[in-house]
Amino acid sequence: MSIGRLMIWMPALLAFSCLAAGCGGNSGSRDSDKVCPPGYEKDSRGICVDINECLVNNGGCDPLTTCTNTPGGRTCGACPAGYTGSGLAGCVDINECLVDNGGCDPLTTCTNTPGGRTCGDCPRG
Repeated sequence: MSIGRLMIWMPALLAFSCLAAGCGGNSGSRDSDKVCPPGYEKDSRGICVDINECLVNNGGCDPLTTCTNTPGGRTCGACPAGYTGSGLAGCVDINECLVDNGGCDPLTTCTNTPGGRTCGDCPRG
């Protein structure tokens, strides 16, 4: 048997041995009576495959964060600098101007911006 033929037959052998042995879970199983576990769905062959939750609505993560698909689920990244909260519950802008005038000179105006702040011009004189 050549390497090419072995590579073609390998997935079929794995699927067959999975059906015969039970596979210790539903992932990869082609038993049509089984229900896929959460985070998985049956493909056209009846095999439970991972759903990429990140493809729809950023996986439920805050739009400012990254969604990373994981087997059976997803994780949300941390909120970016200038925001508080979690990537899953939502990121909320921090008003940097509330503490010490946001680090701006006391004679200037601090203006809160999404994820940061700006300092006004110094007064004349």
